Amino acid sequence: MIFSKIIGHKEIIASLLKTLRENERLPPAFLFSGPSGVGKKLVARGWAQGLLCQEKIKPCGKCSSCLRVETSHHSDLHIVSNSDSANIKIEQIRQLQNSLALRAFEGHSKIAIIDQAHSMTNQGANSLLKTLEEPPAHCYFILVTSNKGALPITIQSRCQNIMFGSLGRSEISQIVSTAEDWALRLSQGRVDLAQQFTDETYRNLRKSALVALRDLPISRVYEGFNKMGELSEDRDTALFTIQCWMQVIKNAVASQLHSPLALAPDEIEIIELLAKKFSSVALLSMGQRLFRLEQDVQSNVNKTLAFEKFWIDTKSTLTMGETN
Repeated sequence: MIFSKIIGHKEIIASLLKTLRENERLPPAFLFSGPSGVGKKLVARGWAQGLLCQEKIKPCGKCSSCLRVETSHHSDLHIVSNSDSANIKIEQIRQLQNSLALRAFEGHSKIAIIDQAHSMTNQGANSLLKTLEEPPAHCYFILVTSNKGALPITIQSRCQNIMFGSLGRSEISQIVSTAEDWALRLSQGRVDLAQQFTDETYRNLRKSALVALRDLPISRVYEGFNKMGELSEDRDTALFTIQCWMQVIKNAVASQLHSPLALAPDEIEIIELLAKKFSSVALLSMGQRLFRLEQDVQSNVNKTLAFEKFWIDTKSTLTMGETN
């Protein structure tokens, strides 16, 4: 059974199972929303398994229907996504509608999982809305999204909404056993990020980011600008660098307040240096600048110029904020 293999979201799964086993008439559409990389689609497949199960206690995880849902080979399970392009096009929605209009091949129900539902084009969303307003008998829709706000309110209102939260650090460590502690902390409760951070590229990038932060107060202009250019090479690199710096600054302030910290060995030296050399006011000011830098990068401004401005402003702030 898919549900038994899922780590986290126990309350959501329990609620779904209760709904499945106690209600004869189920809502035709569900909306699974929350951060990306936390297991929403996996729960959606488990829910589909329950809806298509042939046994009295659903999902059994053993009948032919359950086994084929688990391997995505069930003829009454239809999955739509934007895997081939940036958007889910109206043609994909129309093809889905045509498939759902046919009788179920194996049982009494047909299931549609629309992954990244927020990526539907306006025409696709409007076409789906008409189906949700008058859903075919024994058809169930599961919309999965990491950006609920991008979905039309009219579609949201026709779904039973289920909100997913981030996973805990211990839960992610069970799924990504090779992730180091710093990667678990930076993953923000997302499995996809924790897996991404196990790559050697990110380990090396983190080392460079920590060295740049350590040397920021003493580095010369050309050295600083060169390093800022390297760390802002692309959007993902820039955002990862910012997260590394935020983690260090937060821990440096916590160190000044004598709060217990869970640190990676290579963080200890730089955190102790910053906590000893600079006031908490200067460090908090740096944290605010990092927050604005993150917003700038997410807004697609010139990343290199934004990093260079951050370097100049922070160097000035830290120099004025030295404690000795």
